[in-house]
Amino acid sequence: MAPVLLQNGSSGDQVRQLQQALLAAGYDPTGVDGVYGPGTETAVRRFQGERGLDADGIVGPRTWEALTSIGGAADGSPAGGLLRPGSSGARVRQLQQALLAAGYDPAGVDGVYGPGTETAVRRFQGERGLDADGIVGPRTWEALTSTGGAADGGAGIPTPGGGPPSEGGLSTRGAEFIARHEGCRLQLYNDPVGHCTIGVGHLVHHGPCSGSEPAEFLAGISRERAFELLQADAASAARAVLGAVSVSLGQHELDALISFTFNVGGGAFQGSTLVKKLNAGQRGEVPGELARWTKASGKELPGLVTRRTAEGRLFSAGEY
Repeated sequence: MAPVLLQNGSSGDQVRQLQQALLAAGYDPTGVDGVYGPGTETAVRRFQGERGLDADGIVGPRTWEALTSIGGAADGSPAGGLLRPGSSGARVRQLQQALLAAGYDPAGVDGVYGPGTETAVRRFQGERGLDADGIVGPRTWEALTSTGGAADGGAGIPTPGGGPPSEGGLSTRGAEFIARHEGCRLQLYNDPVGHCTIGVGHLVHHGPCSGSEPAEFLAGISRERAFELLQADAASAARAVLGAVSVSLGQHELDALISFTFNVGGGAFQGSTLVKKLNAGQRGEVPGELARWTKASGKELPGLVTRRTAEGRLFSAGEY
């Protein structure tokens, strides 16, 4: 454990260990760079306050003990030893978030080390010159951290207010929910308002498809690639949601708001009356606010009516 106090202005390996431990515990220090700056201090103070410690931003023995007691490994590696196929839990979720942020899709952030996670790990290891055995130990974790996976806020979204369910961003069921409403089309198409799109609502460019799109899209994509694009797009939507919402969200609530934001855009969500009411504790108003967003180019679209209704049920009742 850290032998000295850490505080704003500290730097070095012990600060990096602190940042990794905070991230593992669900408190984003806005980077794992070994520099104790404002982002790290905010994460420390929030952690301390929610654990009944003096929220002074100074990391001493009591704060370290509290961090490690909930599984925030001080060396940045997943607590409980190596991760491999069959592992599950918060550390696997952290791994999946880090892989996704580094550009390696684990086929879901669900806390279960399955085939998709193993494929992503082996690919990452192979491209980093590591033994591509699919087993995640200190060297693999260090390589992930050094590339920015889990350090840049990618897919690993901490929960405002400390509610644990939404720490993984969009869930696998949430991704399937979006795909049902967006559809999954493996060839280029123009969306209802005339923008060139592919996969699960992935915007290629504004305006209709013209034949000038990237070769990958002109040739068509696989369903796996479509969901890779969805995860990347949804991570941006999740950041927009949690950047605006100041109350705790359950996973189904977060999934509903990510679906909505994925559809209307982060700016529209952040400036909406929905956000104001939600932050004021008026959760029951959210379905009604969602139902107001059913028009495109001034026309009400039946598909949007259906989607907003479904998002409202998902938010209020967890009905996927």
